[in-house]
Amino acid sequence: MKFKLFLESFEQALQIAKKVAETIHCERGGSCMTFAHEFTEECLRNGITNFIVVEGWVKNLEYKTNWRQHTWIEMEGQKIDPTFIQFAKNKLSVTYVTRVKKRYTPEEYIKLDDLYPDEIEYRKRFLK
Repeated sequence: MKFKLFLESFEQALQIAKKVAETIHCERGGSCMTFAHEFTEECLRNGITNFIVVEGWVKNLEYKTNWRQHTWIEMEGQKIDPTFIQFAKNKLSVTYVTRVKKRYTPEEYIKLDDLYPDEIEYRKRFLK
């Protein structure tokens, strides 16, 4: 039963991710925070809370020291990350770094706006 509930919420989360991604320039560097915030708000409106927002890094496999900050969603270990395309557009071999900077619950991530109100204006740059 628990697995069935996960599948249902995961499918719903993927639909939300697709809908949100259509409103964002996912190919632009820095769009990951906009996606994470919009996705999190929409999921909370739909009662989905069984995911985390991860702040971490991706790295170019050809240049091991070339780490880039990145934010993505994880749900029961599955990544939801339509903004990963911003790294793939240069045809580089890019992967997630296993060490992460911070993990947030959906509620914690939304509350970051209170701490960093300038981010609200920054995220608007990536909306279509």
